Amino acid sequence: MSPPFKPTIVDLLIVGRLSTYAIAAVGLGLQAIMILFALLGLLNIFMVTIPHHLASLFSDHEATIEEASIYLIIVGLSQFPLAMVLVIGGVLR
Repeated sequence: MSPPFKPTIVDLLIVGRLSTYAIAAVGLGLQAIMILFALLGLLNIFMVTIPHHLASLFSDHEATIEEASIYLIIVGLSQFPLAMVLVIGGVLR
């Protein structure tokens, strides 16, 4: 018998299977979400603090590096609220 809904990744993290019984692993799911938040936070720090070095890995053209640096700062600053929404959404789920 198929389940009435398609499980998402968060569902797979939060609910596991032990033989034929579904068990709740909420603590494990929350830990995975917090690890994701920490990794996104670390990436954001790199994007905001050293964007020039990150952009210079992909191009030697100075104008491109400057534009990419500005873009990385903007994206890095916008990723923090997104990470907060993902964590809060995962916790409230």
